[in-house]
Amino acid sequence: MPISQVWPSAHAFFKKAAASPAGVVDGSLHIELDGADAAPTPAATASQEKRSARHSIDMQRIRAKASGDALVERLLTAAFSAMADATENHASEWLPGGASVPT
Repeated sequence: MPISQVWPSAHAFFKKAAASPAGVVDGSLHIELDGADAAPTPAATASQEKRSARHSIDMQRIRAKASGDALVERLLTAAFSAMADATENHASEWLPGGASVPT
């Protein structure tokens, strides 16, 4: 995917995540690249596969504890809002012709 498409996709994801932090917590919100969810990279070694399995279990625990937590949702909203603002601020440096990210 060309860089000119990555920045708008990232910006759109940050805006969606700020508006719907519960989607970040429950894992239903994903960044889309080329019109599809960005797929995870498969493990290349047995060790990576084991770590990936542990990570998956850890994320289930984290998501269960964070689900419905107002403080977590406020923090995620603040973080993703800041990332969206930073993307808007810096995207002109990376997009061809200095184009800005649509809001």
